[in-house]
Amino acid sequence: MNRAQALAVAALLATGCIPDTNGLDPLRSAASVCPVLFDLLTAKLAECEGFAPSLADATYASASGSCASIAAAEQAGRIGYDRALAQACVDQLAAPGCAQLENACNDPPFLPRVGVGGVCGTELECTSASAGCYSPSLTCPSHCLAPGGAGASCSGIDPPCGSTLYCDSTSLTCKARVDFGASCSSVPCLPGLYCDLSLSICQTQLPQGSPCGGYGQCSDAQGLFCDMNVTSPICKALPTTGSAAGGRCDYPYSCNFDAWCDYSTTPSTCKAKVPVPQACTSDNGCSTPASACIQDSAGSTLRHCKVLLTEGTTCTPGLSQCQRGLFCAQPPSGAATCASWPAVGGTCGTINGEDVPCSGTSWCQLGAPPATTGTCKAPVAPGQPCPTYRECGEGNFGFTATRCENVPGQGLICVASCPAP
Repeated sequence: MNRAQALAVAALLATGCIPDTNGLDPLRSAASVCPVLFDLLTAKLAECEGFAPSLADATYASASGSCASIAAAEQAGRIGYDRALAQACVDQLAAPGCAQLENACNDPPFLPRVGVGGVCGTELECTSASAGCYSPSLTCPSHCLAPGGAGASCSGIDPPCGSTLYCDSTSLTCKARVDFGASCSSVPCLPGLYCDLSLSICQTQLPQGSPCGGYGQCSDAQGLFCDMNVTSPICKALPTTGSAAGGRCDYPYSCNFDAWCDYSTTPSTCKAKVPVPQACTSDNGCSTPASACIQDSAGSTLRHCKVLLTEGTTCTPGLSQCQRGLFCAQPPSGAATCASWPAVGGTCGTINGEDVPCSGTSWCQLGAPPATTGTCKAPVAPGQPCPTYRECGEGNFGFTATRCENVPGQGLICVASCPAP
């Protein structure tokens, strides 16, 4: 299914006009619903976050490989499918407005079917008993592997260590955590314990309502945290919903969709978002879809909520007025206009005060300091060094067949994922 087909299906879903013919039913399988979900998502990102068409298309295109792997896994029986969850996800993304975008599809409809030791293509296929889909020897195919035991390798291509172990950063092997009363000056404590920094020994985590003196001291099993921004810090339950305007947003509190967090207060406080064209002070303090809090002019201290500008529209360099995926490009002569992020060979970095990343999976190689600009480069090949994730071409949304991992004896290199089995 291409994007034009997905758009048509998405329109049918949004209006409730789903065809009766099973062969045309977009909810009939994981393979058929995957591109529809991604199209609804990119359409919602364009509507609410101001994604330019070029960025929305790139987002959808980058997801095509993910949908292809889901389709192959479903056909092979490595992924199951929950139609009710798919319908709920579709309903959230197709609903009017932008509030649903924040928590849409938290329960994905793709169900893992591969147990420990089974061949897998992606982590989505591995059941909860497994740590994920790995190929520790860098030989294919990958397998769903359990968490590593004591002495197991825990580099980036290996499963993480079991809950009673930790990954030693020097040897990159799993080692035992320490028990109650043991020294934790250099080794972490077992689950259910915390390191008392005044004594450097492991102590039992505290129950709800207990006085506490730092993060990590309250029971993880009970879902607690130490509230440090009160006169007498105590263990409290983690919040499950965002705060409304006037509520707290210091860690671990957050604001709901209609508010933004003012970190200048103590504790940090949620304030109501405002619509275009009202005055604003925060980049995410505007309630109008596809808008941002933008300076009135270069050097001005006044800012107002304004709708982001589309490609080709005249703009002022340095004010970040353009849609996501665009920047204000100043030609040698004539007016500056909103243009797409540069491709391979283009100039990237900080240009006229704006952050200009590269498009797609290309990455920005900055010049030697103090240079703030550089050139967009194609992804490096598997086996080549990768100081950061971008060199491997992981793209802006993480859909890729190559990733940057710490491989024993080789350091950080680009590692190609195994092809779907």
